[in-house]
Amino acid sequence: MLRQQWVSLAAIGLIVVSVLGIVVVGVAAAYLLLQPAVGEPTPLPTPAPATGSISGRVWHDQCSVSGGRGTDPLVPSQGCVLAPDGKYVADGVLSPGDPALSGVLVSLGLGACPSTDLSLAEVRADGSYTFGNLPAGVYCVSVDAAAQPLMALVPGRWTHPPAEAGQTRIGQTVTLALAEGRTDIDFGWDYEFLPVPEATPTTQPTPQVTTTPQVTTTP
Repeated sequence: MLRQQWVSLAAIGLIVVSVLGIVVVGVAAAYLLLQPAVGEPTPLPTPAPATGSISGRVWHDQCSVSGGRGTDPLVPSQGCVLAPDGKYVADGVLSPGDPALSGVLVSLGLGACPSTDLSLAEVRADGSYTFGNLPAGVYCVSVDAAAQPLMALVPGRWTHPPAEAGQTRIGQTVTLALAEGRTDIDFGWDYEFLPVPEATPTTQPTPQVTTTPQVTTTP
């Protein structure tokens, strides 16, 4: 009788061990199925690159001078200043009446000026230009007045940024932060012979035609 009980208990123990083994194996299999395969990491979404831009305006910085004939003094227009060489030049300030210089080619280079190796932008009709999709870094934005295939700038001088007389290429070094947009990289050009002062119209007197009356005599 005692032997039969031991046999029954052993059988029950084997059944319990088997069931536990099946449960453990199932849990382990489920865990392994939920784990990513070795050597194949879960891909992460690629963020869009943060880019910036550089833009500005190129304008005709106007200054005209009248007089200077004989003993007549020079009379500069509004917007003129006296340069170190004794000549009147434009003041380098973008005023509401200053026209845009459309068609000018602006150069972009990587690194501090002088550098022109990246791109060219043509100034639009409103005087603006833009270089976009730029990563953070140092750039050179420049204009060469003597190398403009689309229009003529010389003779003249740069007034913004200020340049020496006879200097045709002018550049600005720009340090661009991540996703920064710079909109203040402007260039002002003063033509040497333009604008021509408008002549003041004069009213000419109407000539008086005098007719001599004819006297008819009766024979």
